[in-house]
Amino acid sequence: MPATRVAQADQNTVEFRVNGDGPVVIMIPSLGRRADDFSDLAERLAAAGYTTACIEPRGVGNSAGPMENLTLRDLAADAAAVIEEIGGGNPAVALGHAFGQRVCRMLASDRPDLVSAVIMLAAGGKVPPTEESRAALRACFDLSLPQKTRMEFVQSAFFAAGNDPSVWRDGWEPAVAQMQVRASEATSVESWWGA
Repeated sequence: MPATRVAQADQNTVEFRVNGDGPVVIMIPSLGRRADDFSDLAERLAAAGYTTACIEPRGVGNSAGPMENLTLRDLAADAAAVIEEIGGGNPAVALGHAFGQRVCRMLASDRPDLVSAVIMLAAGGKVPPTEESRAALRACFDLSLPQKTRMEFVQSAFFAAGNDPSVWRDGWEPAVAQMQVRASEATSVESWWGA
């Protein structure tokens, strides 16, 4: 059973869920998503002999800190605090899904002493999405849409044909997504791409 812990990153608090015992794998979720997206994968990695630390983004749970005027460096510093808290400063594997992989790559660029490897799930960020893709992504966070309509956008933005998007019916954090988009836009791709 995962334990919920917190780390301090300057004046920020970073909540994370720890499971297992062994080499550390930090896990950073997709845009505007929660750490529990990784519950199944974290459990499997823990069973395979790893310690997983699923990080809640600022604005979710007990993760708190400024939500304005940020860059990916600020979000990477939150992840660095988690590694320092549970790994004693030893390098960890940084795993990120979609937006989370940008944070992992920024972390590896800024703090290579804390990252032994980066695993990128749904990597991207160099080529801007089409307007259709961008609109579908924005609609995922429009909680006022009828659920059926919103799930069609979730399917379009995140799931290949034949996969069930209902696993992402819940867990959308619009304010977190807005903060993350602004942080990404305020950070040059060149600063994190080559991590």
